Amino acid sequence: MRIQIYSNVNGKPLDAPEFRPVFKAMELLGKPVGFIPARTASFPDYQTEEQSLYEIWWTFGWPYESSAAQARIVFSKMLDEMPNLKIIIHHAGGMTPFFEGRVGPGWDQLGARTSFRDYKPLLKELKKRPLDYFKMFYADTATFGSKAALVCALSFYGIEHVLFASDAPFDPEGGPMYIRETLRVIDGLDMSKEDREKIYFKNACRPARYPLRTEPGAIGNTGSGRITPKLIPAGRPVVRNINEHRLYLPDLSTRYLNISLSSTACEGEICISTMASTIPRCSSSTG
Repeated sequence: MRIQIYSNVNGKPLDAPEFRPVFKAMELLGKPVGFIPARTASFPDYQTEEQSLYEIWWTFGWPYESSAAQARIVFSKMLDEMPNLKIIIHHAGGMTPFFEGRVGPGWDQLGARTSFRDYKPLLKELKKRPLDYFKMFYADTATFGSKAALVCALSFYGIEHVLFASDAPFDPEGGPMYIRETLRVIDGLDMSKEDREKIYFKNACRPARYPLRTEPGAIGNTGSGRITPKLIPAGRPVVRNINEHRLYLPDLSTRYLNISLSSTACEGEICISTMASTIPRCSSSTG
């Protein structure tokens, strides 16, 4: 469905010239690129220290990494060069949605706070407002069960640009908690069934060019609580355990959901039917 790339590659930003061919190839293929934040304790919180303390590098550092990577893509004019490039930002887009005011009116004044370089020509060269480029990105729902964060991301990116992810199995329960809490938050949002289905699976099929049809029935824990999409892989290989009759579908946080195949699977299509609230974690998680 996509490739995954970290927010920096051995300390190099993703707008470095040597990475351009990767992004150009993905735009040509029409497949999305997933940004995963990369930062360790070796990034100190203050210049006078050698390491980050209290796991600040993870809690606040990762959202910063994702946001900084978006900014480098925008201001290097990569989205002017590759307007059809699709990039999915992990953790609901990092810091960007919450700081819409800074990204918008703040960066409309790019250069006003900088004395060592003149950014005014760059601002004129961009074909759009900086804010409009940031809204071209996609985001996932991996907010660790935070409703406020997800509402913020949906407000910023829009329903069409938000895709389901849970970040399992990295929770105190080893996987079920983040899946359960993410489903709870999404199902509790005031939105139409159609919009909820877009988040759960339809949006994921669109940027990856997977044709999709759905059977009647609710998504998530509403109504019958059963997920009943028919996913047509359009010639793409699907990891399948024939003996256990299970299909392993990656969610957008690169973990795997273990979904039992329905006995009504039909020729040329893969019919999925399972209780959303009891999706087990696959033992072969990529971590």
